[in-house]
Amino acid sequence: GGGSGGGIILAANVLSLSGTVEAKGGDGQNYSNGPDYGGGGGGGRIAFYCNNTFSSPPSGVSVEGGTATAHGSPPAEPGTNGTFRYNGDGGDLSFPFAADRPLIENSGAGNLTGASATLLGNLAYTGTSATAVWVYWGTNSQALSYSATIGNQVTGTVATTVSGLLPETTYYFLYFATNSAGGVWAPAVSSFRTLLKTTTYSRKMRITFSGYDRSETLTNFPALVVFGTNLASKGFSYGQVLSSNGWDLRFLNSNETQVLNYETDSWATNTNSYVWVQVPILSSSNDSIWAYWGNNNARSAPAPYTTNGATWDNGFRMVYHMKEVSGNAGDSTANGFEGTNTGINYASGYIGNAATVGVETAYFRTLPVTNSILTASLWYYYADKGSDNTTGWNTLFCKYGGAYHHLLIKDSDGHVGTYNFNTFVDSGVVLSLGNWYHLTAVMNGTSYRLYRNGDLIMDSTSFDNSANNMSIMSTYDGNQSSHGQAAKGSMDEVRIESVARSGNWVWAYWQNMASNSVFNSYGTVSQTRKGTVYLVH
Repeated sequence: GGGSGGGIILAANVLSLSGTVEAKGGDGQNYSNGPDYGGGGGGGRIAFYCNNTFSSPPSGVSVEGGTATAHGSPPAEPGTNGTFRYNGDGGDLSFPFAADRPLIENSGAGNLTGASATLLGNLAYTGTSATAVWVYWGTNSQALSYSATIGNQVTGTVATTVSGLLPETTYYFLYFATNSAGGVWAPAVSSFRTLLKTTTYSRKMRITFSGYDRSETLTNFPALVVFGTNLASKGFSYGQVLSSNGWDLRFLNSNETQVLNYETDSWATNTNSYVWVQVPILSSSNDSIWAYWGNNNARSAPAPYTTNGATWDNGFRMVYHMKEVSGNAGDSTANGFEGTNTGINYASGYIGNAATVGVETAYFRTLPVTNSILTASLWYYYADKGSDNTTGWNTLFCKYGGAYHHLLIKDSDGHVGTYNFNTFVDSGVVLSLGNWYHLTAVMNGTSYRLYRNGDLIMDSTSFDNSANNMSIMSTYDGNQSSHGQAAKGSMDEVRIESVARSGNWVWAYWQNMASNSVFNSYGTVSQTRKGTVYLVH
């Protein structure tokens, strides 16, 4: 006969059931050298202790008895069903449990200023007695220095406004709730950044993205902002920026309620300077941000969020501005995946500096990208077909070793396309020597899309998605050092992303860099209000 089912007790604040919880009896068995029938075992018992209410066993809970074999006379009997109890019903089980304690969580921060913030929480459950709430905050997530008592609360939103905060500073906070059964912390620490005090900056300028006319909303888009002689007619001069490195530059969203992440690509007071700003929402030609500068107290060091990769936290795996003058290519993301340099030099490029390939065995090597969903893009200056200019290739992206999967240019006719498992997938589009092109390859799991200067030129399913073949950014596959397949020319703004970008995103990439004065509309520089106003009657 089958064995009897066991017993299961689950105690929790709230049970969110997905799957099965079983205490079923065992089924009867047949044996070749014994009786040809057996009875089923009895079902076990399952008990829940939680804040849910059950009128019957919920879906996925089973206390059934085991089945009997179909043989024998008289037939074997199935096992009897077990029992389901919750919160001590039936009088057979009763004990105190953790569900009497409250439940609380952080819900973010609002009403941010340069000196205050409202810390929000959610009291999901108060237990069986009065529940008091505290909130703790500070600049060190491991040691929160300040606290406030909010008092007894009912379920729902809890909030308190804290003041005396420092401007442009990251703070952390954590809610705590307690009642007679004990106390609980919110599951995780939350963070927020206070705003800057705009009156401490002498100049400001609105930047409107009037050139974005697509229907799709882009989130956390890295927009290029250019400072220099292009803004002289708007009233900008480098003398207004008090740091020679541009460290007192700041950006705010359109309603000036959020400090924006940014990274300085290059800051050169004798020419143009290039800055990448993470724009929260880009949905129409009316969207804008604000730039501020001219703060003596912000000139001595860069803001931490400008150098820690925060600008590129939206799916970017590697970002190479190629702004170096020698050595390896630095990665601007928080990943720090440096591009190992073999034989590549740096010179003036499309945006600041670029990497230049003068010999056919030069390449960058990086850590592998093993996703079958990715986006790879770069600016490429097509300078030379190389010595093997009839049967060779100019390789832009490829895997280092193993099965081939390249983004390349066919030297014999200048066609750009992909090479996948001994097959060249031709876009039919010709690249001409002596020109810059923005090229983007998007692998979305089912197809391989290729864009040139923001336009889709190839949408192919002729590639093996399973091999994750574009796993290395390089100008050259190091396993083919004798084949003369380096992409001779220059590369700039090389990016590898772990998401498949849309066509609108790719177009905005290109347009923002290729026609910055069309994509961006720079407003007139104005002075911020500061000082004391005296009224004389």
